[in-house]
Amino acid sequence: MDDIFYTPAEVTEVGVDNDTYVSVSKNNFDGAYKIHKFRVRNVDNEDKIQITIEARATMAPSVAPVYLQIYNFGAATPIWETLDTENSAGANEEFTLTSLVEENVDDYYDSTNTVVIRIYQNTEI
Repeated sequence: MDDIFYTPAEVTEVGVDNDTYVSVSKNNFDGAYKIHKFRVRNVDNEDKIQITIEARATMAPSVAPVYLQIYNFGAATPIWETLDTENSAGANEEFTLTSLVEENVDDYYDSTNTVVIRIYQNTEI
């Protein structure tokens, strides 16, 4: 899977609630998944992790759900864990995915105190 890097302007735009979105084409990837992945570095590995993502999808989440996931580095076998799912919005309707991780937070930080979050949709239904 290829990494998609946001331009400096896109980084600014996704940091505020202004109805501006960054598009991803499934053609960027091996398969039929549309994925945005975020890495956020913190000063330590003890802080709670609050996530709020406003998104929209060209394929209705009511047909192909959209998942908010966080990478668990501390699991016996590191794994993506689903925190929230949108499965009722229509195509091109804004929706919000949210989560607050309060327990075992150090499991979700890597050795550089970075948290990795992704939202994805399987568009091959």
